[in-house]
Amino acid sequence: MYMFGPDPNLDPREYLVAVTVFYNDLGSKNYSSTFFNGTVELVEPSSNVDTRTFFVYCLLSAAGILVVYVANKAFLSFKKNAGRKSSRVERGTSDSQEAVNNDWIPAHVKQVDQKQKESFRKRQNQKGSDSNLSS
Repeated sequence: MYMFGPDPNLDPREYLVAVTVFYNDLGSKNYSSTFFNGTVELVEPSSNVDTRTFFVYCLLSAAGILVVYVANKAFLSFKKNAGRKSSRVERGTSDSQEAVNNDWIPAHVKQVDQKQKESFRKRQNQKGSDSNLSS
């Protein structure tokens, strides 16, 4: 018995097949016999992995990894903040002249700024005295 197989590069579809045997006798007379002449349908082999199922599993795996990542970040943040009893408060700089270095400001700008502060204080004092008089 002879086994026949199609070429693996053939596309799955219907094919016309004719199988013929050519032979000769002792007197060198040639003969032929066709023992199969019909249509053969080639189909793709069924696979155990469905592409839709594969992508669903990939999506579920990605969602699971995302949940683990977010939970880990939240846990680390909670653990980091649990050790602190009070949060830090920025206190700023002190009011002394030693804390601020104003050497880079030109002298004429300092004079204008000082005049503006003095005029502002005068106006505030005048408003305060006007409100005391009306009371």
